[in-house]
Amino acid sequence: GHGTISEGAESNWGSGRCFTNANGQAYTLCGLDCSGFVTWAIYNGGYNITPLTTGSFQNLPGAEHVTLQDSAILEPGDLLESNSHVALVIGVDEDNNEYICAEASGRTTGVLFTRRAFTRSGYWGVKMDGFYNTQARS
Repeated sequence: GHGTISEGAESNWGSGRCFTNANGQAYTLCGLDCSGFVTWAIYNGGYNITPLTTGSFQNLPGAEHVTLQDSAILEPGDLLESNSHVALVIGVDEDNNEYICAEASGRTTGVLFTRRAFTRSGYWGVKMDGFYNTQARS
């Protein structure tokens, strides 16, 4: 889930051996939720980051909240965020007006690779250049 940063994925990801509560909701599967996965990915990419919950990545130092548009404004490493989900942008498909994302939901599927429209309803973008330029671990 979220709340701690693990440097490696747990061997029992997706099993029914774990139980945790997060945001008032009970989960019985091991694994990373969306914010846990994005935090894990950024941390393992070599950047200083503390555990965050969904909706708060836009508040990282150097991160910039941006409104989604009909054309691509996000790049790999940026985020698509809403009040209830966050996904890491890993590619841009300009021919189909979609971002290619990596995301997790804590289920047995592990990390999912999805496509989300440039103007995904209920989402905003988080430009991460400023964060990455200032938060790299030495």
